[in-house]
Amino acid sequence: MNVPHHAMTDLTNALSHVDSARAAAVSDNEKALLQVALSAFARQGYGATSARKVALDAGLTAPMVNYYFGSKKQLFRHIGELIFGSLVAEVLASVGGEDDLKDQVRSFVDAHVRFGAQNPIAIEFVCMVLYGPIEGHRILDAYALQRPLVEYSRVFVEKAVADSVLQPPADVDVDYMLGRIHDVIRNVWLAEVRLRRRRRVSGTRPEVAAEPGRRDTELDIRFLLRDMGHRDV
Repeated sequence: MNVPHHAMTDLTNALSHVDSARAAAVSDNEKALLQVALSAFARQGYGATSARKVALDAGLTAPMVNYYFGSKKQLFRHIGELIFGSLVAEVLASVGGEDDLKDQVRSFVDAHVRFGAQNPIAIEFVCMVLYGPIEGHRILDAYALQRPLVEYSRVFVEKAVADSVLQPPADVDVDYMLGRIHDVIRNVWLAEVRLRRRRRVSGTRPEVAAEPGRRDTELDIRFLLRDMGHRDV
């Protein structure tokens, strides 16, 4: 089977967050297809990925994608639900208990960054879906899949506004502030994806890539809090 090691571990991690009965029902052939397809979709996008090649790289015959998933589109949607479900579960499990807004924002951002560092192929897939070719956007509503994370951040931002910890300008609303927080996460993810891709091209080991831009991320958090009207920044 032609599949990077990280695709195997990232998929295993994603399956660990689904119902145990559902996970147990996934056959070895389905796992092989999911692993190969995760890597292919992440690196090439939906349109450039061939269902036939996915099956062959998984050591199966060409019709097996349709047999197990119905179509390439359904395979893509299934992977998206697994990966985004894993992202949501791990971030929400990593945050909570912080009282200070700066700590809440930092914890929320750090949880996303850790997920990206620990699930490199999965986060490459997420970035492709969110920021890559349009074909994937039409199949998978990634923003709906991320809604629990948006709503979690909405709670602590709205509370900070209600408590006057944040005193944003009149033209800055909560949705804009949430977008700024997620922009910080996006910048770290994309930097890491670009670094790993450059290392793949140059032949160096992508797994040795360090978490990029940590100092820039701290500055981004500081600047976004200032722009949101944080009284202590």
